[in-house]
Amino acid sequence: MDDLSPDMLEQSNASQLSQGEGEEQDTFSILVATDNHLGYLEKDPVRGDDSFRAFEEILKLAAESEASGTVDMILLGGDLFHENKPSRKTLYNTTKLLKQYCLGDKPISLEFLSDPNDNFPEGIENVNYMDANLNIAIPVFSIHGNHDDPAGDGNLCALDQLAMNGLVNYFGRSQEVDNVVVKPILLQKGASRLALFGIGNIRDERLHQTFLRRNVKLMRPEEDHEEEPWYNMLVLHQNRVMHGPKSYIPEAFLDDFINLVIWGHEHECLIDPVYNPQQGFHVSQPGSSVATSLSEGESKEKHVALLKICRGKFKLDKIRLASVRPFIMGDLVLADHQLDPTNQQKVNSLISRKVRELVEEAKADWLDKNKNSARKRRMDPEGESDEEDTDQDQSDDQPAQIPKPLVRLKVEYSGGYEIFNPQRFGQEFVDTVANPRDIVQFYRRKTAFNKTIAAKSKAEIDHVELTEKLDTLKVENLVQKYLSAQNLSILPEMQLADAVRIYVEKDEKDAINKEKDLQAEKYARDHSNGGLLDHKRTGRDDDGNDMDVDHTNDKDEESMASESEAKKPKDKAAPRARSPRNQPTFRTAENNANRPVRKAAIPPVPRTTTRTRTVVAEDSHEEDELDDQGRDDNDDYQEPVQTRSRSPRKQTYVVLDSEDEASVANDQIGGEDDEFLVSKTETRAKSKARANSPPKPKVAPKPRATAAPKKTAAAVAAAAIVQDQGTSASTRAAPAPKGRAGAQNASQISSQGSSQAPSRLVASIGSRKKKLF
Repeated sequence: MDDLSPDMLEQSNASQLSQGEGEEQDTFSILVATDNHLGYLEKDPVRGDDSFRAFEEILKLAAESEASGTVDMILLGGDLFHENKPSRKTLYNTTKLLKQYCLGDKPISLEFLSDPNDNFPEGIENVNYMDANLNIAIPVFSIHGNHDDPAGDGNLCALDQLAMNGLVNYFGRSQEVDNVVVKPILLQKGASRLALFGIGNIRDERLHQTFLRRNVKLMRPEEDHEEEPWYNMLVLHQNRVMHGPKSYIPEAFLDDFINLVIWGHEHECLIDPVYNPQQGFHVSQPGSSVATSLSEGESKEKHVALLKICRGKFKLDKIRLASVRPFIMGDLVLADHQLDPTNQQKVNSLISRKVRELVEEAKADWLDKNKNSARKRRMDPEGESDEEDTDQDQSDDQPAQIPKPLVRLKVEYSGGYEIFNPQRFGQEFVDTVANPRDIVQFYRRKTAFNKTIAAKSKAEIDHVELTEKLDTLKVENLVQKYLSAQNLSILPEMQLADAVRIYVEKDEKDAINKEKDLQAEKYARDHSNGGLLDHKRTGRDDDGNDMDVDHTNDKDEESMASESEAKKPKDKAAPRARSPRNQPTFRTAENNANRPVRKAAIPPVPRTTTRTRTVVAEDSHEEDELDDQGRDDNDDYQEPVQTRSRSPRKQTYVVLDSEDEASVANDQIGGEDDEFLVSKTETRAKSKARANSPPKPKVAPKPRATAAPKKTAAAVAAAAIVQDQGTSASTRAAPAPKGRAGAQNASQISSQGSSQAPSRLVASIGSRKKKLF
């Protein structure tokens, strides 16, 4: 805060408590810790208990009033567990420690004012210290992190189990990741009031987009001018450092009414409050309580914070964790020692000497920091049994057993030096360091690209570069890189990459199948109307994530779409076939010479067990020449069309040629009633003949016994069509046309067939046997 202006520095100091300011009955005392990672390397014989030792020290600090004063509550900032599905050993040790240090008869002076249904998961009726069946001395409030977030069947996490047991108050879970609504936990102690907001971990890219769309809402408590103002504190578990364009949460995204931000997920301990002058709040980053990687940030000292809040002001004191295993890092440049690159023995000796120097430095530093510490380690660091402290008057200058340190030596081997196997090299330090398998890390100095480097072997150049990337390599990045060249239409790349990450990191076996089913259901819903709703009801951001779209103008868009559909030409869709009585008459070829001939649109036939091909053949210059007498001038010209098949029915094909011979074939396939399109004159004559003639009994058609007459070219073609369909057809003679119109039509067809190629018309007729003429 040295770079702040005097006004900003004064404003920052005004929000902090001074020494001795505030009365005890009005002061919140909160012990703050983040990223405990319980169960990390639990099977390692040396480091398996490191996370539990640090967590036990944190709980003991809260319970010992002589060390830190009276603590009202413990606040955890996510990643209490290292695994999404902790082992039974981890759950057992965690439950044991919480019951040992958090249960008791100490009275709690915190008043819970908010609605439990707004803060806690379903099934939790109240804060745990208000439960009459529990005897809580120190309540623990915690959000989830990226390691122990809800997943799997029921969308539950390990914190849900601790919450149901009454050991932890789990809050900060969002019901919707694209619409985050945060309701605070409202607490009061004396005259001081605290509004505690919590945002459990959400994937950074998605939460970043949610902030950009202004879909993150913090429900601020209403101020009462007669009482002290609310002190608003936010605890979240997200990336604070930029790892990508959208893979972090900028501090500018947070609301400016917040007074203090407790930032989890970042393991480097930056616990001293940092004032943000643009937003007007302080940010504290406690860091992790156990080192989970051999990086520069993890090598810093581990602390927890003792936070005091009184009447709108705060004070934060950091407490160093003495039980954390020492961690030291060093650098070695081989070229600076002028060694012969071919003498590998001297190179190995130099590296071994440097490692031993780091080990001695780490032990001396640990002794110096823990010499006057009154807190004793409760467990042996290497898993061996400790002798119980029988002499309470033991002198403070007698140090406890020094734990094996973590050592990381980065070796720069440019200049022709060769690398060796780090695991084999570490066997020399099995009894000295806690991480013998990965003590040494080789790397090369970055230089400009030239032909000399290009001529070297690829393994020699890429070995160290690959080693350096292993710690920061993410599964979702690999999946996204592979899928970026693909064209996925149902499974978006980001959702599939996230499902693979959950499958790998959280051991969720059904993650990919659930994501596949979810996207398939969404795809079917969006394409239920022919794809009209695709990208209308749902949208995607730049990363391919699902995002909500404002639907306030959807009705206007749909009305505009319907109007545009109405303005389209009518000839683009096939009209429905009319019955012969209502069908308009044909005009003659002479009257239709100047009219454009429209081809009937044939809708696709649904696929059945037997494929059926329906052909409508027509010759516009061979139209039937009908008498114009009695014709209405308003009659429109319309081509015969074919309707779509809807239900499985019996279908008949009729072939007419110049000799008035019909060939009928029955096929057991789907079809709908389609009739010949005849003129009004023919229809009237047909109706009149039916009215004058007595009804005839229906007689089943009999197959012809005599040989079929000589067929014309049209009949042969029609028979070929029936044969292509793969059905067995029987041929019978069609009844002769009746009436004057029928005879006239037959004579016209016969006269046309004698002078030119016979025209044919193949149409489908339903199972109802009607007379055509």
